Amino acid sequence: MKNVGTAVLLIILILAAVDCTAQQTIDVLHLKNGSRIRGQLIEMIPNDHATIRTQDGSEHVYKFDEIASIQKELAGEPTPMFDGAGEFEWDRENMDIMDMPYSELGINIGTPGGLNLAYGHWFGGIGLRLSGMIYGPSLSGLQLNLGFKLSDTYRMSHVLALVGGVSHFELEEETYYSSYSLITHRTRVYDWTYLGGIWEMNWWGFFLQTGLAVGSGDFSNPQLMLQIGYMYRFLD
Repeated sequence: MKNVGTAVLLIILILAAVDCTAQQTIDVLHLKNGSRIRGQLIEMIPNDHATIRTQDGSEHVYKFDEIASIQKELAGEPTPMFDGAGEFEWDRENMDIMDMPYSELGINIGTPGGLNLAYGHWFGGIGLRLSGMIYGPSLSGLQLNLGFKLSDTYRMSHVLALVGGVSHFELEEETYYSSYSLITHRTRVYDWTYLGGIWEMNWWGFFLQTGLAVGSGDFSNPQLMLQIGYMYRFLD
């Protein structure tokens, strides 16, 4: 368990470093009147208009005939996206999609059923997901997530969620009594009902979820929550 926790922490630190680098990117609209608008470009309709969200959260719409150029600045180095003459490159992967509704479907390994199928739907900044698997009377698990987005782009999303679930599995044990040459069989049943909090990340479909849960049943508290796998998001 200690090795698993160390590996999960290492993955989280690496992904956080990658995401911090991505967050240094900023879009800059250079207007023909000499103004510069800095923020995040959230919409671009070629030959019509561009919408940018500034750091105070307000959104501003500019017609293309008002724009001299659009640049993306990464670590202080501007990259042209639109040169005012009709040539542009739409940076779709970093587009903010916090308010976009979409569904998702995936498969992962971990809590609650070992190998789980997952289906969810985001209504904007809030979403629901059901994951788990029922293999029969000896192994099953279901988990429901209520998620709240921290950030969401076509490239990567970060989410905090409240979770609740149940797990059940049965393990057959053999006991050998040498003095009587007898082997007895016993089935051990493990049940767990839990509530918890998790953090999750989706990076181009690679999915990682980790957190802690407490509950009642045949497991000690708290328990490490972990899911890792692939989650496809049905984005426009």
